[in-house]
Amino acid sequence: MKRKITMIITLLFVMLLCSACGMARKDSITARESSRSTAAANQTDADKAQSTADLTDQPDEFYMIVKHDTVSYQMTLVSLDSGEQIFYEYTDGTEFFDKYGGYALSRDFSEGRLVEIQRINSNDTLGAVAFTDQTWDYEGVHNYSMDLEKRRIDLAGTPYRLDPNVKVFSEGEEKELTAVGDSDVLNVYGIGRTVYAIVVETGHGTLALANTELFEGGWVNLGTKVYAKVTRDMTMELPEGIYDFSVANDGYGDSGEVRIRRDKVTTIDLNDYKGEGPKLCRVTFDVGVAGAVLTVDGKKVNHKKPIELRYGVHTLGVYADGYDAWTRQLVVNSPKAKIEILLSAQTGTESASGTDDEKSTDKDENTENQENGNTNQTSTGGRGKAGTKAGSRAGTYTGGDSSGQSDSDNSNDSASSALANAALGSSLANIITGGESTDYLDTLSDLVDSLDRLNRSGNSD
Repeated sequence: MKRKITMIITLLFVMLLCSACGMARKDSITARESSRSTAAANQTDADKAQSTADLTDQPDEFYMIVKHDTVSYQMTLVSLDSGEQIFYEYTDGTEFFDKYGGYALSRDFSEGRLVEIQRINSNDTLGAVAFTDQTWDYEGVHNYSMDLEKRRIDLAGTPYRLDPNVKVFSEGEEKELTAVGDSDVLNVYGIGRTVYAIVVETGHGTLALANTELFEGGWVNLGTKVYAKVTRDMTMELPEGIYDFSVANDGYGDSGEVRIRRDKVTTIDLNDYKGEGPKLCRVTFDVGVAGAVLTVDGKKVNHKKPIELRYGVHTLGVYADGYDAWTRQLVVNSPKAKIEILLSAQTGTESASGTDDEKSTDKDENTENQENGNTNQTSTGGRGKAGTKAGSRAGTYTGGDSSGQSDSDNSNDSASSALANAALGSSLANIITGGESTDYLDTLSDLVDSLDRLNRSGNSD
């Protein structure tokens, strides 16, 4: 009996011991699991402190960059939805993405660009910002027109709405819509059919002429694209840049260089361009038709010998049996020039005039050049076919009606075309005689291309 009691007590003791061990083990496991849970929570907080908050799951919200200081690593954006302006700093670790998800340069994120904010760091610095394929950008735009009253801009003939809060930027600074000039080159940014930002890539300035009395009625030209008749105290809106400047009238004239600055007025005192007058130009004519008659200012001259003409504007005419009459205005502003004239038969078949670059179109019925100076001429008489040539690259727009008017006065095809159009709008057409160099051929070809674009734009309209 004692033996049974001893065994029972032993069993009870063992059971109590096992139970105690099990509870201890459970407490140990619970403690370990609690410890791991606490550590995991602490690790998550640490990760949050070191990583960025991902915003990619948030609804799309677009921002416009209104200021970007790449030196100080600072960017100011405005929400297109709320209009709220937000300022961020960023670091070398900030990521910049293009619309395809590839890496981009921070300097590409300039004023006016539309972006998405992808991540913000826990310390409120910018973590990642990207362009998006839901926005569009048109850069280098010169074929446009704006109607501020209707809040509309036409880009290459396609109408877009100007957002009520549309912003204009010029050289990194905000401007009014009225600061956009007709000849400016623009970068335009928008979503759908709405324009949110316009950046003036190439702006304009104003040229003012002072003391114009001596040169009124004469001609002023800048580079190879701008020709205009001088009027009293005239002003001209021009694309910014550096131009060769020359003016001539009644035996007086000179040339120099002028720089047009954006949104600035540049004044030229024409008293500084009188020179020692009267000046004369030795002009040699080469008329390719036997028996042709050449007149200068209505007087018959012997075109087989060089003729001295005073600086200024002169009227030329060439007449020959069986050929259309050829008339031009000649602006003389160089010591020496040569003009070669080719007449065309009245049958309507135009004679060859140099290379293919000089071939005419329906609106370009005359081709002209000169070996020792720039020429830009428009018919001032009838619609006869005629032309001149020199070298392998020359020619210019000569179409329009008998007054020399262009059919596309309202075209804004390009900055240069708009200005050339303004010059061609004058009833006084012109040939510009340059210096003795033949370097003018390349630059004259640029003018030809510009005027051809103007002509095509007018035809399409």
